Amino acid sequence: MDVIGYVIITVALITVAGLMYYYVNYYITYNMLNVASYLESLIYNAIIHEFQTAVALASLSQVTGSFQYQLTLPTATLPGQGISLYYTITLYPGYLSNGDVGLFLNITVKLSSSGISLSFRKNGLAVLSSQQPVVIDALNCINSSTPVTLINPNWSTLPNPPPSCTWSSSLVMNGLAYLNITKAG
Repeated sequence: MDVIGYVIITVALITVAGLMYYYVNYYITYNMLNVASYLESLIYNAIIHEFQTAVALASLSQVTGSFQYQLTLPTATLPGQGISLYYTITLYPGYLSNGDVGLFLNITVKLSSSGISLSFRKNGLAVLSSQQPVVIDALNCINSSTPVTLINPNWSTLPNPPPSCTWSSSLVMNGLAYLNITKAG
């Protein structure tokens, strides 16, 4: 009788352990997907806000010439949740749906937590139209050692080859992601 009780308890404990493993793995994965989606949205909206602020500053009547604008985006870690965050953003000109030249964004978010990692990517997110009266150059890009002109109101077609600028979350966190804004006209 003791052997049957031992077998039943062993099977029950193994079943509980298996269910706990499945539940924890599912919970962590689902939580990371939600965090990745939220962070992608947060980064995109932060970039839209940063560009709108830079253009608004440039459009003030007292502003002449050019100025540098430092991007302020989410940092590289989320210590409260035990999740490390790494992202890259790539800005490049392209054609908007109305045929005008605009500025677009690709975002790649990578999350990792205790051996589990997840990558989330969004491409072709519209940021700005070339009809804004500013020339925007990006500084300290990973893929270019010189400033990269991202948008210019004088462009009716894309330059060949089209320029692009990629920044990593560590460059942003260290305060090295700069835009040089020049008032056109």
